[in-house]
Amino acid sequence: MKNIAILGSTGSIGTQTLEVIRKNKKYFRVVALSKHKNQKLLQKQSKEFHPEFVSENLIKVATYKKADLVVNALVGEIGLAPTLAAIRLGKNIAIADKEALICGGKKLLAEAKKHHVNFIPIDSEHTGIWSILQKYPHKKISRIILTCSGGPFYKTPLEKLRAVTPAQALIHPTWRMGKKVTIDSATMMNKGFELIECCILYGVAPEQVEIVYHPQGIVHSAVIFEDNSIFVSISKPNMKIPISFALFYPKHPPQKFLKPSMKNLTIEKINDKLSSLKLCRAIAGKQVSVLKKLVEADELAVKKFLAGEIKFLEIVKFIKKSIR
Repeated sequence: MKNIAILGSTGSIGTQTLEVIRKNKKYFRVVALSKHKNQKLLQKQSKEFHPEFVSENLIKVATYKKADLVVNALVGEIGLAPTLAAIRLGKNIAIADKEALICGGKKLLAEAKKHHVNFIPIDSEHTGIWSILQKYPHKKISRIILTCSGGPFYKTPLEKLRAVTPAQALIHPTWRMGKKVTIDSATMMNKGFELIECCILYGVAPEQVEIVYHPQGIVHSAVIFEDNSIFVSISKPNMKIPISFALFYPKHPPQKFLKPSMKNLTIEKINDKLSSLKLCRAIAGKQVSVLKKLVEADELAVKKFLAGEIKFLEIVKFIKKSIR
């Protein structure tokens, strides 16, 4: 039985992680949870899963002595320090926190290698890529393809986006996510972050990462190797699939997920009308200090938009000004 500590158990990824554990109780034990705002839900989780340790202190939860695997289900740079602390104690990491990964950069991977721990991304795109590379570790990457759902406004003309409200932006057509990630999806900053993650996780250059529009969310990513072989990650748009992969690794989940329909799939060249992808591609190879500015600016811009302080079309403009 594997002992699990979860950072951010009441958020979208945290609650779905507990759903996976609920269905696989003979394989996992929840030993530690971090709490934040949703005290009522945390109490409910604690009553069901009986963690030995619950705290607001992320580092104490991440370094809880009995934890074998730490699931970073947080959003933001706040997840970097506890992730590093867990790695340095030899704990395996499953990470959904894009911002922490970007801010940590290659240092996170170097520390994971130094301390001989598994470092597994929880993300439909990156889980697919990561699993492909696990099977073919000696092949050299030529290109990586990421798919993009486009969020709720991909087909909306630019002039009509001026009046977009937070409530409208929080309705994603394909995925169930937290507020921050949903807004990032609407601006496509989320996909820009994934591009930067590719450069960090797999050692590729920004120009080796291609992003295509695919609203159905069935094809998640693909790896093209230098020998021209192509491997594609395909599954239903369900975050419990990458979560299950991360929890059970190096074994495979015992349950079989339903096969997706391959009919009427759309794959098109991406329309980067807000220039968020262009921005992320331009700074993907920059120093960690620049990437931290990007993460901090995006977090602040999203907060301002949700609070009604800036308009939807001002989000990416605010980020650009902040990192100059």
